[in-house]
Amino acid sequence: MSDATERLGNSDYRDCTSVSPQCPVEGTLYGDYFNEPANIFFAIVFGLATVTQLWLGIKTKTWSFTAWIMCGVIFECVGYVGRVLLSKNPWDDNAQRIQLVCLILGPTFIAAAISVTFKHIFIYAGRQYSIVRPKWVPYIFIGTDLFAILVQVVGGVVAATAIGNSSNTTIFDVATAILTTGVAFQAANMVFCGGFVVIFFRRYQRAKKHKTEIPGEETTYHRAKSAAAGDPAARREVRNFRVFTWTLALAYIAIIVRCIYRIPEMASGWGSELMQDEVTFLTLDGMMIALAILCLTFVHPGVFFPFMRKTHSADQNTSSGEASTPSKSEKFWRRKQRQEPAAEES
Repeated sequence: MSDATERLGNSDYRDCTSVSPQCPVEGTLYGDYFNEPANIFFAIVFGLATVTQLWLGIKTKTWSFTAWIMCGVIFECVGYVGRVLLSKNPWDDNAQRIQLVCLILGPTFIAAAISVTFKHIFIYAGRQYSIVRPKWVPYIFIGTDLFAILVQVVGGVVAATAIGNSSNTTIFDVATAILTTGVAFQAANMVFCGGFVVIFFRRYQRAKKHKTEIPGEETTYHRAKSAAAGDPAARREVRNFRVFTWTLALAYIAIIVRCIYRIPEMASGWGSELMQDEVTFLTLDGMMIALAILCLTFVHPGVFFPFMRKTHSADQNTSSGEASTPSKSEKFWRRKQRQEPAAEES
């Protein structure tokens, strides 16, 4: 049991519902009032992101990505609303539970949304460069994300129970262990899955450098690059894909930074100095997740990577009710292939 947790388990504060001489703000979990303007700012940012992501998701029909990221931004928005309520009354147990559970779970859903894009990136740029078959990528990446969510849900429930029973410090310690394990697993999982993507692009770049691309394995990205010289649409498609992948990487790294911060924050104990440092929290949690969401909103996959909203049954080895629609660069490539034999005959 940490000293911070032991100090928190003071039975004198069990019946506290608001700040008073008998219930000082120093006796609360965070030991002070939250910064109301800062938390209102983040609540507004995630609220606007929720509306924008829903609109973009419906417009571009990127259903899987939208479902995951909507869960994430809604949790973040509700979590910061809880912190706004705590800025008015630090003894509000319900607001405490809301902000704790929502801000623990939100980033995991956003990470899962990013993972959804990986299979499509592998197929678009070249399935032959992936060390696992693209159809297995969602099972590996999303499956491990779901496990991280499950562990953190259990930890969040235990922590929510502890908040209403502050005299039982054992519950706090159990919650700490579960949540720390969940966040640590999420961080390790993201590094592991990110390694798959790094290996994929290293193999792609190596094949490109040594010109060892497999004959007959031209991908949509390869066709777009080949057509870019004479087709503005193909040139724009190639540029947008590069912008999308780099922005996706930035969002992914931002979430990893948040997870790394959360591990010692949770492990140090409830009411610890690190947990009570709001500036550090808003910088390494709030700003990192806001950065990730802004990246995924302004550079939305449905706009910058439209391949995600198409079904290429031959490439993806999956069935869907949506029809396959070739991109402009693919149409240009096909026209070019038809024109070359005709030119040779003449």
